[in-house]
Amino acid sequence: GVVYKTTGRYFKSWQRRYVVVTDDGRIVWWNGVDRFLAGKGGGPKGQRFLAPPLQQRRCQDAVTRAPLGYPKLGNVVAYSASIKRGGKQRTHFLCGVDAADATALRAALC
Repeated sequence: GVVYKTTGRYFKSWQRRYVVVTDDGRIVWWNGVDRFLAGKGGGPKGQRFLAPPLQQRRCQDAVTRAPLGYPKLGNVVAYSASIKRGGKQRTHFLCGVDAADATALRAALC
């Protein structure tokens, strides 16, 4: 669904993205739902390979380290992922547009 995702290497900002958690353990995002539905832009904007569910549950406490600027702290979801399969896992952040989106995202990640 539509969420806010952190972007940028050194200076983080929150941008609206359309995110899908796949059955094969990836999180994939597009710049917007219109690009996802239309298949524009040659595929997704990016992807990460998710850590196993147990590791996802352990990183939920990291939400207090989320970069500033999130719309609502209660909707922030921390997840552990790597830029390549089998690579070093790092903590990343998403923020649901509302509480229902955040709950669905947490369930999909764990």
